[in-house]
Amino acid sequence: MGSQRRMARRGLIAALIATGVPLAMTSRATAAADPVQTGNTLVAAAASPEANWGGHQARIVDTPTGLYTTYTSGTEELAQTWHLMRMGADGGWSEAASGGAGREPANLLVGPDGRLFVVASPSGVVTLFTATPTTNGPVTFTSAAIPGSIEGYWQYLSAGIDEVGDLCVVTSNGGNSEIGELYVLCRRAGQTTWNSTMYPTE
Repeated sequence: MGSQRRMARRGLIAALIATGVPLAMTSRATAAADPVQTGNTLVAAAASPEANWGGHQARIVDTPTGLYTTYTSGTEELAQTWHLMRMGADGGWSEAASGGAGREPANLLVGPDGRLFVVASPSGVVTLFTATPTTNGPVTFTSAAIPGSIEGYWQYLSAGIDEVGDLCVVTSNGGNSEIGELYVLCRRAGQTTWNSTMYPTE
């Protein structure tokens, strides 16, 4: 039954920012397994203009405890706040947690064990927020800075996780230097240490 509910929720396949308003697109599968948009649901009344930036960030996950998405808000360009939103049984959205995001939108990931990960850059420091959610319960995150990354506000932050839980974060020195540097930081599942590799881009 739980797996059936999860498959039904997979109709919500994307989150986007349209004119500053976070929306979730709903879809249904056709016989050819191609998704067809069937409607939108409002995630929040308003978002920061900074939330329009990017599109490469992972912003929606389907978990055993519900469907989640993130958006950012705030009037200060370098001090945005990320908001974790959870979809209820009625299709509406409510805030489950929030935290500092820095300038860029946060990345939202889910591990194979159902843990949630938010990768953001509060105060220009790349940070991993971790939580184990429960159905309809509060989502409480712990946080730790990711060592080996560049500090700053133009990191072009991106993150991903695989089916076993290996997690990687990509950052760059962006506008902080005339010499381009791309940093790939990875942590193996079940481990606490991070491996960092720098690739020159210019």
